[in-house]
Amino acid sequence: MGLAWLTFGLNHTRGLALLTTRSKMISENLQSVFDRIRVAHSESEKKNSDLPRLVAVSKTKPKEDVMEAYRAGQRHFGENYVQVWIQK
Repeated sequence: MGLAWLTFGLNHTRGLALLTTRSKMISENLQSVFDRIRVAHSESEKKNSDLPRLVAVSKTKPKEDVMEAYRAGQRHFGENYVQVWIQK
């Protein structure tokens, strides 16, 4: 369900609360994945190599979610179509 659907028809204050909750969830989940990658890398035989690169698939996600992931530190995104990426 897209973010716009969640906030449609809600009053402004409640809509902002949903945005804040969703932003926090995205940030926390992304940090959890980053932590798991760091732990797995440190326990691997290749610990002297660079960390693996996490590529987030932005397909079907609203641009607000993509921007929140970027603010949380995600820098590599995958999208099927350049036109869609430019819009996001």
